[in-house]
Amino acid sequence: MKQKFSKNDKFKLIEAAVSDKNGETTFSTNSPFDVGANIVNVSWCPSSTYTVRVIRLSDFIKDLLKTNDKIYLLKLDIKGAEFDTLEDLISTGVYKHIKFIVCETHERFNKELGEKFKHLKQVIDEKGITNIYLDWI
Repeated sequence: MKQKFSKNDKFKLIEAAVSDKNGETTFSTNSPFDVGANIVNVSWCPSSTYTVRVIRLSDFIKDLLKTNDKIYLLKLDIKGAEFDTLEDLISTGVYKHIKFIVCETHERFNKELGEKFKHLKQVIDEKGITNIYLDWI
C-alpha cells in the first residue's frame, strides 16, 4: 500500500489496528496473507502472531471531524473487535457524526461474540440508533 499510494495526497496510510482503546495488541493471522487476521482472542485463528499499534477509533474520528463536518460512510470489518469499538462510538456520541456505519460481524464464529452481538443490538434498539447496520457482509 505504501508503494501504491505514496504519491497520492488523498490517501493517508496509518499502520495501526482500530479498537476502543489506544496501545498495542497481538495481531493473529491464520495464513501468510493475513486472511482472517484479528486482534481479539478467537478460536478460528492463529497460526502466527505479532504486536501491532492500536488506535482508538472514536478519537481518530473526533480528529477527522475537526476538519470535516460529517463522515458519510464508515465500514467496519475488524474480526470480532467491532463490538467493543461500536459500543465506544455509541458511548462517546461519535456515531452521530457518521451518516452510515456498516459492519460485518463475526459472532457466528464464537459464542462470546454472539453474546456481544446480542448486547450491542439491544443497545442500538434501546437508543433508537438508525445509522448502524450490523448485517453488512
